[in-house]
Amino acid sequence: MKFLLAVALLFTTSLFAQNNIKVETPFNKFIKSPSIEWAVNANDTLFFEKINLADLLIKKMYNAKIKTSSFIEQDSKDENQVKFTSIEFNDRIINGDIQEMPIFDSLGNEIKITKVKKLYDSLAISGLVNIYQKYFIEKNQLKSYVSYVSPIKKIITQGGQFLGSTEIFTTAFNYNHNSASS
Repeated sequence: MKFLLAVALLFTTSLFAQNNIKVETPFNKFIKSPSIEWAVNANDTLFFEKINLADLLIKKMYNAKIKTSSFIEQDSKDENQVKFTSIEFNDRIINGDIQEMPIFDSLGNEIKITKVKKLYDSLAISGLVNIYQKYFIEKNQLKSYVSYVSPIKKIITQGGQFLGSTEIFTTAFNYNHNSASS
């Protein structure tokens, strides 16, 4: 069995765990232009002290003022056909879709607990936003292009244990790489 596994690994051209094939998308096709000399993905996480951009984006999502999608792998085929998500779908990610164990009394009867649904826990919203951008040199000038952004949420268990962070949704899709600010 070990021999077969070793032989299979030798003749395999790609592993599924590392199968991130880059394709041409509306967000990266401009780099093939002859005027582009160099380009690189330069994603970053930003935090704003004066305004909580993550909180602002979530409020706009709840008010249906922005379109959102679930996580998109940059430069993947998912960028070619963005699948938009509903407010309900995003709400399940923000508030969690918790399945709890039922509680029983001494006679074996299930105790019903009524939960009060809150809009979302703003303490779990970290204020961080993932910025997906590309730096590129066009006609000897360094430029940058932000294709989309994603607010980040802390994942905290009911016991208060911090597990990590995740993107809530992706939004602010920018298909124009050369727009100039006013």
